[in-house]
Amino acid sequence: IGEFHGKLFFSQKNVSQYLDFLVSLTSHPERKIGQLTFDLWYELQQLHEEKIIDLTPYFSIFQRLVEVIRTQCKYPDSFYDVDKEDFEEFRKQAVDSLLYIFSILSGVCFQILGTKLFEDVQNLNTPNSNSWVSIEATLFCISALSEGIEEKETEVNEYLQKIFHLLVNLPSPRPSSVSSMYVLLLGGYSTWLGKNPNILQVIIGQVIPFLFEPSIKGEAFKSFNSIASSTECARCLAPYFDSIFGSVEASLVNLDQENRCRLVEALSNIIEFLPFDKAMHYLQKLATPVINRLEEVLNMWTNRMTADGNLVIKTIIGELKVLDGLCKSKRDPKEKQSLVQEKQFHPVLVILQASWNSLNRVLEVFPNTLEIIECLSSLYRNSLFSGKEHLYPVLVQILTHATRIYCTTSYSGIFQTLLTAVIVFSNQKDMIEQVKGPFSEALTVITQHTLTIMHLQEIRNRPDIHKGYFSLADHYLNYMPLAFPIAQTQQIFELGVSCIGAIYDLQAAK
Repeated sequence: IGEFHGKLFFSQKNVSQYLDFLVSLTSHPERKIGQLTFDLWYELQQLHEEKIIDLTPYFSIFQRLVEVIRTQCKYPDSFYDVDKEDFEEFRKQAVDSLLYIFSILSGVCFQILGTKLFEDVQNLNTPNSNSWVSIEATLFCISALSEGIEEKETEVNEYLQKIFHLLVNLPSPRPSSVSSMYVLLLGGYSTWLGKNPNILQVIIGQVIPFLFEPSIKGEAFKSFNSIASSTECARCLAPYFDSIFGSVEASLVNLDQENRCRLVEALSNIIEFLPFDKAMHYLQKLATPVINRLEEVLNMWTNRMTADGNLVIKTIIGELKVLDGLCKSKRDPKEKQSLVQEKQFHPVLVILQASWNSLNRVLEVFPNTLEIIECLSSLYRNSLFSGKEHLYPVLVQILTHATRIYCTTSYSGIFQTLLTAVIVFSNQKDMIEQVKGPFSEALTVITQHTLTIMHLQEIRNRPDIHKGYFSLADHYLNYMPLAFPIAQTQQIFELGVSCIGAIYDLQAAK
């Protein structure tokens, strides 16, 4: 009734009783019942935002609701009497409810949670204290609010300063559940941390050791990546990069490929803010083991020293992803000039050039392995956005390589790579003249190849095969206005017409 008639309740005199009743239901020991009230709190928040009702006189009830939800989010002593799935689902939905309450109470939410955190830390030395369980629930609630602070940062900054002062001084040893929630929380507040470098410097020193703790390394890598992906954080951390790299270098080689890739990408985000020579030094340190590993695996395969092709392919894909992470560039293009300085290349492109022989060998040894081709395609696309006017020495190689891959496999992602290159250079008239020849040649070859495919009757009559070219046709039509001025050929126009036909046929087949 409340969900559909919330407005009606506010026309009565006993509004406080109604809200008190809802709070008591939210706090019900059977969390499934408490969970049912979340939609009602959302409905009331929406009515308040739309100024249909006014919740201001009832703020004290919403303050109490914050503590009720926090208490309900505490892990039980055991799951003997509590259904674990119900508990996890309650916490999942509680995130949204906390954000609804935050939109009403603003900084008061952090004041309530900060006060509770302070009390629990003070009680840690009390015999039979359950403070760590309470602290974990408080951290969960603070973490949930991270999604809502951007528009209210000024209002909450004072409270966050106090909370983070408590967090960086949490005593050790602590339960792994608390450490896990702590590092996840840090990742959520990466943007705020970038504006508070003194706190960030302390926190990054605490996060790095967690990267190598088996019980929480997943959360730690996620958090470290979030922090390093923030432009402000990366800029603040650049002066301390020697120390950061020294902390992870020895353990880097022992990480599994997925986490090594994530760590390398995070480190490369910070490297972008180093002076050119220093950036090159660290990029080479990160890239050299990858290139060496690629050569080692390729040699083992070509010399028939291993018979496990799947393992070889998996290893190569892992190393290519690490290299791709190293070449990803998240910095605003306008800022890149400060990094390039007087040098000829963006440092990432120098690394890419150094690995070019290995990449060529990968293609020669595994010319038709789609997973490897996808990795190469991604690597090329990311590289295209790393240097713009400093890219020309590598661009011709990329075009040649990509054309070979496409004509061998018809993989549409490669076509997207070439058209991405068109976008990169479309606004630079001096570069357009330099790359016009290679672009025209590559696009012409690909156009002729694609026309042949599009004209095959068996493909036009088989939607299951035809569907594979829908993406290609879509990409082509989006970028055709950019491609056509570079390679003004009849085939380019024909391909556009064929792509329209392909899309039409596919829709008709559906």
